[in-house]
Amino acid sequence: MDSLNQRNYMSQWVKIAGTILFEKFEISSIDAREDVIVSGYVSTLCSDDRKTQDECTVPYGSEGKLEHFIMPESGVVVFYGALRDKGDEIVDEMQEYLARISKDQMISQGIFEIVIGGEKKVIFQYEQSDEKWKIIYC
Repeated sequence: MDSLNQRNYMSQWVKIAGTILFEKFEISSIDAREDVIVSGYVSTLCSDDRKTQDECTVPYGSEGKLEHFIMPESGVVVFYGALRDKGDEIVDEMQEYLARISKDQMISQGIFEIVIGGEKKVIFQYEQSDEKWKIIYC
């Protein structure tokens, strides 16, 4: 890869915004790093002082990770993130992540929009009848 293409790729950002409406969930624990665990699935987030990325269970870039905000009263979890140095591989990473956090969960609705490098857009929607995430726009 020449230096110009490498520089363009290295400065690429992926922006993610999404929401899941769980029919039922419980906040099972908060660990020592204050990363919330929702039914053991939503996040065992990588801490900012981690030595390796191996412990990270959410999609991440060189600067930033997928974050979330939980509204326990309503069952809504809002996800957001700006991940640097990511490309098209984020689509597979998100598909795996969404499948993992949805496993054995009762979900009413879910939608995620991913914008890669400000140009490419991918939208995932949760299909309740199939209990899986599908790409509805790419």
